[in-house]
Amino acid sequence: MTKGQLSDLFLKKVTQWENGRKALPVDQATSSPVREKFTKEIHEKSVTAISSYWRQKIFSGRDVPPPEKSSDADVIAYVEANADAIGYVSAHAPSDQVKVLKITK
Repeated sequence: MTKGQLSDLFLKKVTQWENGRKALPVDQATSSPVREKFTKEIHEKSVTAISSYWRQKIFSGRDVPPPEKSSDADVIAYVEANADAIGYVSAHAPSDQVKVLKITK
């Protein structure tokens, strides 16, 4: 998966997996350092800029942001419980129950 594909999933510009099933992205809390790093590296924007993007989408009635979870463990639990979910966690929070994706540029 590329950074662009991942960004599109989390911004809901792409809403389905290749198999046609609905993609279910899940974010970390806005105040999370993991979210800050993900947003900067994947979206190449600040958390504030992405929050503004979602406010515009909500205001226009076009979409809502992905759900937010407060910890790595909560993100992992969400992904474990939802086969079509995708989330991100800190590098030191691996789980045997979920698949780790390699992100390319």
